[in-house]
Amino acid sequence: MESYDEGGQGIAYNDSDPQQRGQFHRQREGVDVGDAASASDGRFVGWINDGEWLEYTSEIVPGIYDFTLSVADPANASGIIRMLVGGVEVGTVNVPVTGNWTKFEDVTLENVDLSAYSGRHIFRLEFINGSFNLDAITSTAAGSGTPGNGGTSTQLSRVGWNVTASTSRDVNNAIDGIASSRWATRATQRAGQTFTIDLGAIRNVDRIVLDSGGNPNDYPRGYIVRVSDDGINYRDVTSGNGDSAVTDISFAGQTARHIQIEQTGSSNVNWWSIHEVNLYGKN
Repeated sequence: MESYDEGGQGIAYNDSDPQQRGQFHRQREGVDVGDAASASDGRFVGWINDGEWLEYTSEIVPGIYDFTLSVADPANASGIIRMLVGGVEVGTVNVPVTGNWTKFEDVTLENVDLSAYSGRHIFRLEFINGSFNLDAITSTAAGSGTPGNGGTSTQLSRVGWNVTASTSRDVNNAIDGIASSRWATRATQRAGQTFTIDLGAIRNVDRIVLDSGGNPNDYPRGYIVRVSDDGINYRDVTSGNGDSAVTDISFAGQTARHIQIEQTGSSNVNWWSIHEVNLYGKN
């Protein structure tokens, strides 16, 4: 939750107290970020006051979703989180009493209809009454259940994703929902080039689809897929070679937050391009 949009007070967030009380993330900004072993990545947004809000720019695949928020409230029992997409309210959820500032429990905002949305949009979380902490938010197809509990492999929502690569230019084009745009290495393929996805929370993943779209020869000549819970310690899960415009990679289901594809092949002619990347997992 601490990876909110850049832009500052009144643009990417509203924080009523300019002091950064947690001092654990983006310390020159006002959003209060604390640390706790019970938080999903060791950090959480805290010291929340009535009327504050955070914004996140994410890519939307049209559909109906359940959003699960991890919250902690020692005693207040009156906190409410309101979600807006593109400035339109899509739902609210009440924050329960959990008994401790760092005892996080899940609440779910169900059946959020995003069927009319596609591509990049701004999600805003508005906090009513405050006096609670917020750890994480995840999304699943409505009615599919909690990630990692078995079920059918379905396409994962790209809400909350953050992508990085060995060549950073245009990296978000790979998740913008626009088939004609792309991320590319801007150099011929060589071993060691990488594309990495931070899902924002631990998810179950068992398939990756890389579409090179309008540049059908820019598929990876070789690849290794790695996953990680913390973005530091990765483990290899599969490897192979691309041979067409769409590289469809399936593997045994993994629970992880970070997914990395590393180029292991080479080409003296073609770049490595991704017009769209989609992930699938069992929910």
